[in-house]
Amino acid sequence: MKWLYLLLFVTLPLGQLGAIPIFAGVTIYAHDLALVLLLIFSRKKEFKGRLRYPIVFFIWTAVVSLLSNAYRFPESEIIVSSLYLVRWMLYASIYFVIQGVSPKFLLKGLYGFGVALSGLGIVQYFLYPYLRNLSYLGWDPHLFRVFSTLLDPNFAGLIFILTLFLGAKQKYPLITQGITLAAFFLTFSRSSYLAFLVGITLWLFATKKAKYIVAVVTIFLLVLVFLPKPDGEGVKLFRTVSTFARIGNWQRGLTLISQPRPFGHGFNTLRYEQRERGWVDDSQMISKAGAGLDNSLLFVLATTGILGFAAYIWLLWTQFKIKSLLLTTTLVAVIIHSLFSNSLFYPWLMVWMWILTAAEEGASVGS
Repeated sequence: MKWLYLLLFVTLPLGQLGAIPIFAGVTIYAHDLALVLLLIFSRKKEFKGRLRYPIVFFIWTAVVSLLSNAYRFPESEIIVSSLYLVRWMLYASIYFVIQGVSPKFLLKGLYGFGVALSGLGIVQYFLYPYLRNLSYLGWDPHLFRVFSTLLDPNFAGLIFILTLFLGAKQKYPLITQGITLAAFFLTFSRSSYLAFLVGITLWLFATKKAKYIVAVVTIFLLVLVFLPKPDGEGVKLFRTVSTFARIGNWQRGLTLISQPRPFGHGFNTLRYEQRERGWVDDSQMISKAGAGLDNSLLFVLATTGILGFAAYIWLLWTQFKIKSLLLTTTLVAVIIHSLFSNSLFYPWLMVWMWILTAAEEGASVGS
């Protein structure tokens, strides 16, 4: 079985390079295939763990959300929307499958993924500094920013943060921490910067090192001042284009919430909902942002309604109840980041969180 876990950790750094388009709007990734193999050969027959009831409750609300909105969309669109729920269930199954696996082994695998992603990001920064040639596929150019194989500096930045926290907890080598820190700064992701500052502040408070907070923040700001900033909107920390776009995205989410449905507007139907409302048109269907909202909690509330939102909050709260500083700090950083991106439903982040949750729960039980 160990080779299957290794296969999972090896395929994760492939990122979008391991994407396999199936048909319009549906893509599977190399790590999806590794997870399927892991499930097929898994010997786990029981669903144990603190999160089992919140997981089941959220799945139920998402299914009901889709079914209650099925009449509003063509059958093909409901099928495509349901496939994302299948993916969510596949990722959630990681939590059950890896229970009993050595937490130390799992954390090493996650750290290896994060460091590999960081190293690839540094190489990309110098050899492939922008994605302008992929704009026809819906990718933003991200000029002179680290986006690594995820092709997105904001999500890459979040993975780098979690790698740094994990490395600090496990006391991994300074060289790998340094590479990850450099990649993190070069993302120029403001949501990642904020998530890092909130997370590191919490960490210092919890470890009774609050006296270092001012020094850490000062050094952090000085690094931002002296970072290389070639021409390009993306490296401007006070850029406004993306800010106004995000505000407009939030307004759309609030509009959906202000027109409540018992089970939301349908889990993962936002691409079609936005098209029907004229917020996007058919020529923009390749947009990578068309299927979500730039706020994970708004996404849950708009798509699954108040019950789905309650189920998801229950899930997060249950994770917080696991006695682990690493998991708590990680959750806080992820939630802060998710206020500006749909981070909680990003494939690589979901895999990370399910593995980390199972590992830390296993460690707390074994301690």
